[in-house]
Amino acid sequence: MDSAYFDIDDFTESYVFSNRKKPKVAPFFHMAVDKRPGQELYDIVKDPACLHNLAAQVNMKRVVSALDKKLKSYLTATGDPRMGKSGEIFETYERYSPLRSFSPPR
Repeated sequence: MDSAYFDIDDFTESYVFSNRKKPKVAPFFHMAVDKRPGQELYDIVKDPACLHNLAAQVNMKRVVSALDKKLKSYLTATGDPRMGKSGEIFETYERYSPLRSFSPPR
């Protein structure tokens, strides 16, 4: 190492990437790089690291629905630009330049 500064995140990222195929490391790799689900719900008392998403569980459907309604109501009341006219949240913003194009994956 060339300097006295060492960022633990650099080590962790490197370790997780290098060991991503090991069964005990793979879940952490996927949590870091996979596309996130549309909804996430965690019990931060039982799972403070937020590793177990409860949103898809049948017994959490009512909680997810109530929180979704509350979020949409708040975004509408505050005039958040992410709220579309149809009542659905959108993640597109007015652009002042064209989108960048990327090469297709190899």
